[in-house]
Order: sequence, then C-alpha cells, then structure tokens
Amino acid sequence: MIDLLVIILMVMALVLFVLSRHQLGRTKKSMSEHNYIEELYNRVSKAHGAGKTKEEIIAMMKKDYGLDEDEAEYIYHRTPDIQKEDKS
Repeated sequence: MIDLLVIILMVMALVLFVLSRHQLGRTKKSMSEHNYIEELYNRVSKAHGAGKTKEEIIAMMKKDYGLDEDEAEYIYHRTPDIQKEDKS
C-alpha cells in the first residue's frame, strides 16, 4: 500500500516538474519578445530624435527587422515619442 502511495507521489512530482519547465519556457519566450519590441521602440525613438523623417524610419524598420509597410507604420505610430508629437 505504501509503495503505491510513493509511486503516485513520484508521478505527481514528475508531472509538476514537467509543467513548471513548460511554463518557464513560455515565460522566457514572452520576455524575449518584450525585449525585441523595446529595442525596436528605442531605435525608432533615437532615429526620430536624430531628425530622420517618417519615411526613413519606416524604411529602416523594413530593412533591419523584416517588417512590411503596415507593420512598420503601426510600430512607428505606437512609439511613445511619436505619440506625444502627434497629440500636440
């Protein structure tokens, strides 16, 4: 009887371990995507601060990040510095 209980507990521990590793992988992936977006926003802000035009910034995003026109336009308008300027 005790052997069966030990086996059940070991199986439960194994399942919990596998699930925690899976969750860790998802968290790492989410964090790397967040860092990628932050880097992209920072580059757009720096280029905007350096006086580059909207067309030049969008061309840079298309070339460096492989974005299409609509994606680059969307990210351009989502950048905090650009949003502040659009509101004023």
